[in-house]
Amino acid sequence: MGSVMVQDWGRTVSVAELRHAVSPFSMKAGLAFVTYHSARVLRNEPLKPLALANTFNLPLLAKAFVLWGQLETGAAVTEDQGDSLLRAINSLPWYSRLAAEFDTDDTVLGMIIRQGFQRYYTDDPADAHIARVWMMFHDLVKEGGLAVPDPSGELEKLLGVSAEDLWVVGMMIWTLHISVTALDRRAWVLRPSSFVQEGPRQQELNELIQRVLQTTALTPAAFRARYAETNSKYRSETNREGHWVSEFNILRDFPVVDLENGTCVAPFPIFALTRAIDGFYYDLLDEFARRKRASGAKDNPYDNEMNNTLGTLFERYVGHQLKLLTAPNDQLRGEFLYGKKREQKLSTDWILCRPGRRPVLFECKAREAVLDVQRYADLEELRTEVGKALGKACRQLVKFIQAVDAKAPGLEQYFGQTEFICAVVLQAPLPFHMVKDIREIIEQVAANMEPGWSAIRGRIAFVPMSVRELETAVATEVVVGVPIEDQLQRYAAYREKAKRIDRWDENHMPVFPRHLEEFLQEQYGQSQRISNPLCTAAWNEFAAFCQRRIFDEEIDVADAELFALTQQRAYHLWEQRGRPLWDDQRDWYKAEEQIVNDAELVKLPRP
Repeated sequence: MGSVMVQDWGRTVSVAELRHAVSPFSMKAGLAFVTYHSARVLRNEPLKPLALANTFNLPLLAKAFVLWGQLETGAAVTEDQGDSLLRAINSLPWYSRLAAEFDTDDTVLGMIIRQGFQRYYTDDPADAHIARVWMMFHDLVKEGGLAVPDPSGELEKLLGVSAEDLWVVGMMIWTLHISVTALDRRAWVLRPSSFVQEGPRQQELNELIQRVLQTTALTPAAFRARYAETNSKYRSETNREGHWVSEFNILRDFPVVDLENGTCVAPFPIFALTRAIDGFYYDLLDEFARRKRASGAKDNPYDNEMNNTLGTLFERYVGHQLKLLTAPNDQLRGEFLYGKKREQKLSTDWILCRPGRRPVLFECKAREAVLDVQRYADLEELRTEVGKALGKACRQLVKFIQAVDAKAPGLEQYFGQTEFICAVVLQAPLPFHMVKDIREIIEQVAANMEPGWSAIRGRIAFVPMSVRELETAVATEVVVGVPIEDQLQRYAAYREKAKRIDRWDENHMPVFPRHLEEFLQEQYGQSQRISNPLCTAAWNEFAAFCQRRIFDEEIDVADAELFALTQQRAYHLWEQRGRPLWDDQRDWYKAEEQIVNDAELVKLPRP
């Protein structure tokens, strides 16, 4: 993974200097700039006049404007000034110079871990992100057998809105920005009271969006107060140089800024979507933890029924991904009991065992790294996180392989197998697990937690991965035709030999070893994303649900009408240009822009 900081000021910029650079500007002008360019980046608009903007620096610049921009006055932001500020973001230090001089190894290691967390949360593809949550909490929850049968109902008790309500509002805000703001930078704000301006549910939905924003929006003054308060979740209080960039961005929890004049803005629209899509279940985890504390229980309050429900749903989602593979009969098995009746044990969560190939043992862990690991990459905290995220999974893998060796009843299908592929699938990532230093920590923790790990280590190809990487691996088999066993064995071999830094690029920046997703894209996808068909299908189902909820119509009908209208206008534009060599992006994009600005066709949510 290459560093994202490739276009900067040519020197280190301190947080104080960034604050000084931002403070002359109007907060509203700054948020207008960020919102417009965020919409263009998320849309993959082909004519970016500001190519420097990306999903890493834009949310940080939004945070800077919210915290330090002028509330009442201040200057406008030109494109050149915005470009300079984005370069300043890219120039912020990821580590202390003093620490680098006296503790170089740990400092550089901490830098790349923190940067990994930042990148994961801002560039997760929207269709995949939505597919996971939509399937888990809409489709898979219906299978029953959960500790909390109705998470959406629990949310409605807590916040007064259901999960479905949040999803629809998040989708509306995100869609507004990528379909309207990206084409018309004047449409950077939204008015909650009249956001939906047509359709049979206009009043109902406008009331809904106002209720949702009560929990996901803050005024500028409230943002600054929450950020500055003692023990703030959002602010590093260590005063260590370089940690502002890896603080938990307050806009992730409160993605909408209330401008206090009846209008709001979502400066980084993907946060508005993700807060609605999956942020709600962190609210539920906190609520169930509160209930457990109130009951007088003394153990970990986050080991609760909601956490168990999340784990079960995540395991089911992984299974539905694996079911896309060609594995008939019992070649793919979910968790099952084996052993003698009075000593029965559970297998790993999923087992893929196809003729002529190594069996793949999958263990699933639905957990999020604690904030201290994300913000500071403290190596002791990292060891604790590895133990919770991977150590327990490694223990389960060892016990199962030992049972196969001992020919335990119920495992006859696997007798004679000596080599295995062991995959631990995490809901959130463990960044840079393939870097030599972190790889060694994982191996040490696994060996300490499970003495049998060292004995079987030479017989397994070991691949920790995020669910996003699993989606890519499944897609690589389904779309490209490369069996997942071959992918994982090849990546495991690469991972064993990877150094801390793979190479240095032409900008003299480090290129780190590849995650599984990047590795597969380079090996089999011509360095492009390999789209997962289940994610695509779930995205389409989710979009259709939102269309019915908002407009009482089928999305296929609306899509067909819009496509025909856009196609007609694009062809007319091409004719006006004298029918030159076809440039589909140019004319299609211009046609969309015309439609968005046609008052006869579209009622825009304007201030």
